[in-house]
Amino acid sequence: MELMNNMKIVLGDILKGKRRAALGGHIRPDGDCIGSCLGLYMYLKEQYPEIETDVYLENVPEAFRMISCTDEVKTQADEDDVYDLFICLDCGDQKRLGFAEKLFENAKETLCIDHHVSNGCSTARRSVRGQRKRSTWESPMIPACFSIPAPRRRLWRSLLN
Repeated sequence: MELMNNMKIVLGDILKGKRRAALGGHIRPDGDCIGSCLGLYMYLKEQYPEIETDVYLENVPEAFRMISCTDEVKTQADEDDVYDLFICLDCGDQKRLGFAEKLFENAKETLCIDHHVSNGCSTARRSVRGQRKRSTWESPMIPACFSIPAPRRRLWRSLLN
């Protein structure tokens, strides 16, 4: 596993050559998990429309339905499906991906992003761990760790508004 703790990674480099990407978070998703997954999902759809992107979560609670694109969340997975990249957000153990765990296992490349320093899906090929952040979504963790240019950070922050 390649740990990216104090390093910036460039999202464009990770996505280079990818045609299909999946995002997933932990079982019984809370606001951090849902916001992280959907924020990155919307960013990828906007900035990388050529990549087929899907987001997998258990049913999104009604309290979070005001977040854009909750209607696009997939609540079931075809276990034989293979993605070029699976990004695990706010989930430090692949077992906590629930029904999406098989997609993580089948993916050609995996990345885990979590705000818990002690977490980081030990089976992910790359891992970005927050440093005492309260949440995975906490700005500017995701934009900064992916070296997203400043003008696009405004887009990132506006996605939930």
